[in-house]
Amino acid sequence: MQNNSLHRDNIDWKRFRDAAFNIAEHAQTPADTHRAIRYALYQLGDHHSHFLTPEESTHQQQLTLNDIPQPRAKLLLNKLGFVAIGGFAGREGDKYATLAQQLIRDIDTQEPCGWIVDLRENDGGGIGPMVAGLGPILGEGQIGASVKIDGSKEIWAYKDGQALAGGQVFVQVDGPAYRLKASSPPVAVLTGMKTASAGEAIVVAFRGRPNTRSFGLYTAGVPTGNEGFTLSDGAVIALTVAVFADRTGQTYEDRIYPDEWVDEAQKLTIIMDEIIPKPAIDWLMSQPACRG
Repeated sequence: MQNNSLHRDNIDWKRFRDAAFNIAEHAQTPADTHRAIRYALYQLGDHHSHFLTPEESTHQQQLTLNDIPQPRAKLLLNKLGFVAIGGFAGREGDKYATLAQQLIRDIDTQEPCGWIVDLRENDGGGIGPMVAGLGPILGEGQIGASVKIDGSKEIWAYKDGQALAGGQVFVQVDGPAYRLKASSPPVAVLTGMKTASAGEAIVVAFRGRPNTRSFGLYTAGVPTGNEGFTLSDGAVIALTVAVFADRTGQTYEDRIYPDEWVDEAQKLTIIMDEIIPKPAIDWLMSQPACRG
């Protein structure tokens, strides 16, 4: 924590260490230290660092697509592509990204004039599968970055079906990557208070994209990157080490507000069982690609 925490320069480490060790003073096994570790992570004050027991870590790593919300897509009003991406956890990131691209391809065959990307239920997890899955809509090239307190950056990019971080491929779709028929179509991004962590990373990835506007409520307020540190007993410290930056270089450390605030029921409409902010539809319909 002292070497890597996002807030390490603002902490009295002697007092911090003394308090944590006081809680763990009677520890006889690694498990006996877990309460002290949780306390220490909470005291960091970044609201994102957390602790996983060996059992919790193993369970998370074994999750499959059948255990998590899968992406869904449909064509709204016969002209707007809609894709909802929830949180991702587990070990089938390539399959998740491939499924998302397949859904986007199926909708794109119907020639939508614009897209709605719904991130309101995206509570985080792995960024890579979401980036690779939404790549056709996000667009090729640099889409954001993780920025550490010392200013060092790990660039995020999407390229030909691959999600890259720091130049390393993290997730890749199976088979050829899909490319939209229309280049740089207008995109309305939907956000809400459940949009968190990796979900907020995707919000950030769309910031600075041409022909893009966000609608809804502010996000959860943890647009920060965690790094996992595995302990001797298999427990994991997920430590917040970076903030997110969009493709223009703007960094985010707290709630992300949408371009257009939508918090009234009368500003929502139900289309094919999806609750959509009317201003998002109005904006898309006003774009040159969708007029007429």
